[in-house]
Amino acid sequence: MKLLFLISIFFHILFFFTLITNAAETDKINANDTLIKIAQRNLHRVSSTHGHDLKSYADDLVKWNPIIKNWNPPPLNQYIYVTYPYDVYSTGVTWTPLLGKYREPLDNQKQKKIIFSYATSTGSYSETSSTQLVESKLYIPLAFGLKTLLKLDETHEQYLCTDFFWEKAAKGEFNGRSFSLPGALNARVYYQKYNEGAPLGLFTGIDFEKFSTFNSTAILENGTVSYFKNELYYATIGLIKNFTLMHQDFTSSLSLSQSLLSKSDAPEFLKGTLYNFTLEWQSHDRFSLEVFYKRHELKNTQIFSFDRMGIAFSLALF
Repeated sequence: MKLLFLISIFFHILFFFTLITNAAETDKINANDTLIKIAQRNLHRVSSTHGHDLKSYADDLVKWNPIIKNWNPPPLNQYIYVTYPYDVYSTGVTWTPLLGKYREPLDNQKQKKIIFSYATSTGSYSETSSTQLVESKLYIPLAFGLKTLLKLDETHEQYLCTDFFWEKAAKGEFNGRSFSLPGALNARVYYQKYNEGAPLGLFTGIDFEKFSTFNSTAILENGTVSYFKNELYYATIGLIKNFTLMHQDFTSSLSLSQSLLSKSDAPEFLKGTLYNFTLEWQSHDRFSLEVFYKRHELKNTQIFSFDRMGIAFSLALF
């Protein structure tokens, strides 16, 4: 039921996103622009509703762009709506996405990026059966990643994104004993679309994970520390948002992944759901800093949950 609810919410957001991609025309405020100059430059766009009434059109520009509090002078490089921006089936500025400011793209951001990342994280592991609950702490001190971002369409800002991470053996404690869990692999291939001025972007694709889980029966019965190796493929849908806070650029994303295929040397294969949340700060050069939260809810004959929080440092190579 939880999965159906999340999918329902996602498609409602998707429907909203589809509406706003066909929203009003926009313009960018240039140096030495005034409200009247902007109105003169764009009056032809609204001739059917405003004719040659420049003052009425200027008054409407102020109403359609409540993000601008002071038009004397208007903020440089700010995008604004220059035609009626509200959906025909609803009213109010809450149905109109706020537009950001224009930024000249860096050379390494125009068409493609290759990014190297280092991450570290910590978390917890929980395994529940009909007779017992086993919990442990995990610490993944070292993970290296390589990400790529390829721009597919200059106008509609469509991207193909790939992400590969190798994780060093995790350290932790299970049933009072210290251990070193074997290393893991993570890979992603996504298609992403994010139009300029839209409140949310969408991405979808495939996630792959290769990791180990405890053979808890062997550990609890004879004290032997052993593991099951698992491979899972997931179908993923997600939302992404760019925003500016205190003159700093941030990107946040939230995704839901449902297992499609699974392999394991355990008696039964794992299946379930993966949730990901990230918040990334982007500097104006090639460096970025990301915090992330990741949760697995998986099961076979047991019920497993993994919670991880971490931080990643990234550098755009070119």
